[in-house]
Amino acid sequence: MLENDKYYNASISLVIGIIVFVVGILLFVFNELLYKSTIKLLLILLLINGIVQFAYSIRKRDNKTNLIKCIINLLIALVLNMIPAIPQSIFPLLIGLYLVLYAVIKIFIFVLYKKDNVSNGYKELIEALFLLYLAYVIALNPLENLAIILYATAVYFLFLGLSFIVNSVIEFIPIKVKRKNKVALPLLFQLFIPYTYFVNINKNEDKEKLLISDEAKNKKSNLEILVHVSNNGYGKVGHVDFIYKDKVYSYGNYDYKSRKLFETIGDGVLFIANKKEYIKLCIDYRKKILFGFGLNVDDKQMKIVENNIKNIMENCYEWKIDKKKKDYSYHIYKSTKAKFYKFKKTKFKSYFICNSSCCEIVNEIAKGTNLNVLKMRGILSPGSYYDRLNREYVNKSDLIMYRNIYTNKSFNSYFDEN
Repeated sequence: MLENDKYYNASISLVIGIIVFVVGILLFVFNELLYKSTIKLLLILLLINGIVQFAYSIRKRDNKTNLIKCIINLLIALVLNMIPAIPQSIFPLLIGLYLVLYAVIKIFIFVLYKKDNVSNGYKELIEALFLLYLAYVIALNPLENLAIILYATAVYFLFLGLSFIVNSVIEFIPIKVKRKNKVALPLLFQLFIPYTYFVNINKNEDKEKLLISDEAKNKKSNLEILVHVSNNGYGKVGHVDFIYKDKVYSYGNYDYKSRKLFETIGDGVLFIANKKEYIKLCIDYRKKILFGFGLNVDDKQMKIVENNIKNIMENCYEWKIDKKKKDYSYHIYKSTKAKFYKFKKTKFKSYFICNSSCCEIVNEIAKGTNLNVLKMRGILSPGSYYDRLNREYVNKSDLIMYRNIYTNKSFNSYFDEN
């Protein structure tokens, strides 16, 4: 979405917030009645659809394969209608599965913390065991725990809806009001937010006004957050970097020798590169689109950022890449002469996509500043970063000076202006 009308976007968010809030109220008040009635209605519709498909298949004299498919679909619909406990148990079991996955993430964090001598590791283990216990209780009897799960879901919907409503209403108030931290969307909804904008930009790239904002031409910030997105693999999920005085601070799993578990775990590597050369490389070599959000901070906030960067670098040592391996790290070094660092300690010694990630290093750099937009609950993703920063930009927040969209067509114009 590239709509720059502040009130239009606030209105859309307000409507979404009201709908989510109302669903939360209905779920809280009617609970199991609403849930089971909805399931029953869907099962009846499924059965009707099965009967219609079967009748149509016979009338049309479909081949044997299609007829067998229709019969199987009809039998499934009949069984589910006769034993409604099966579909009614699906949602609680999915919640249980989510808890197990979250517990596994916590266990990975605990193991990495122990390996790297990071404190608070046992807190992660205790949380993991508690989550596994909850999942076990749900799995034993999903329907017995259905009411509690639905109440918890209703409360989440209420807070999520209220968060949308409050932040939308603030945009209609003529005086400046501090925005509230937004309740995070479920991780699966966050993951591919940048990619939806990537597709939209590619469709509209011929419209230069979408690529170069007037604010970016006329203003310059010493602090900028870059959100990357591409059309390949993990690139669809995105990546986040921090720019301080035209130096890019990028953290990730850049050592190919240490990568494990589909590249989700490895040695944490931080590199520092020149902004212009690095962005050019991302666009040309990785075929990325990058969204740059210029941050508006005062001298006091800049000092805090400087100290945070200093504290991070005190725990680093310089790491030499393997120049024989022509991987992405090699191309970064060759194109930007970047310096690479590994960590002696702290949670960033080991990279983990669900904890010590590119988003967390940006949080660490911004820690202690008034960049409230960056303070989000739950597992952070580039999608959640983009969603919050773009919302601030669209709503003309004082926090964002400009948003620039770096592509092949916009790159030269942007850097010629600067």
